[in-house]
Amino acid sequence: MLDSSGQSLENFTFASDTRNYARGKQRHFVDAFRTVCWFHHLRLAVGATATYQMDLLLEPPPAQGLKRLDDRKNKWRGYRLGRHTPSSALVSEIEARHPGGQQLLNLPLWQIMRLDVPIESSVELLGKMAPEVYASVFHSASVLGGRGIRTPERGDIQCRHLERLASMDSLAGLILLMRLAGKAENSFLAYRFGRTATRVLSILGSWLWDHGIAQPMADYFGNHLLTSVNTGIYSLTFDPTRFLRHVVFLEKEAARIAADENGKLTHQQRITAFRKLM
Repeated sequence: MLDSSGQSLENFTFASDTRNYARGKQRHFVDAFRTVCWFHHLRLAVGATATYQMDLLLEPPPAQGLKRLDDRKNKWRGYRLGRHTPSSALVSEIEARHPGGQQLLNLPLWQIMRLDVPIESSVELLGKMAPEVYASVFHSASVLGGRGIRTPERGDIQCRHLERLASMDSLAGLILLMRLAGKAENSFLAYRFGRTATRVLSILGSWLWDHGIAQPMADYFGNHLLTSVNTGIYSLTFDPTRFLRHVVFLEKEAARIAADENGKLTHQQRITAFRKLM
């Protein structure tokens, strides 16, 4: 069921029937990202190994003796491909039994990634991020155009802190700052925030793979998000075609370090190890 994680963005977009610049009833492929992530969060929660099991485990048939009114496996296949977003009622119903999916479906990251949404309108989403990310990003992002960023040193401090957090919220914070700095024509800071965002993306690579969006996310990041920001004389390069190989390398090295330590690495130890390896 993880076939989407190895797909190019082009194939992912075709399978999910989404668009880069959505109009009318069309859906943006970032909507597909969030739906596919939600699907795989639930897949991992219930231990499903096939799409039809998601239907049985999450929307069980009526009580014995009653006919099942419909067959919903095609609906869950649609969620797996990102073809449609689950209803609020369904998300809430499942959330009560398997928490975490609702938050994942509504991460600030999804709107911040959309190039068809003005980045200034996303500053208000900081309040929905983890407190430690909010504290790091708010001072710089609260002034329109990112002009709250006074010095390169300030940007370096934020980059190190957000990279150590290495979460979907810290990635969102870095993309927000990168886009604001680019809009303010602060090419050096746009470069710094963008470079750190690529590192956080790599740290999150294994998680993104498990949630079905690893390669499509890397393609979108490298071919759309980064190219939309003017970094001036500072060359910001990211090769999406090497992303999965890099993720595999990091995971193998983490396993080797864990074996040397004769134990399993904690989440923070994994982040520290990945940062040293990059």
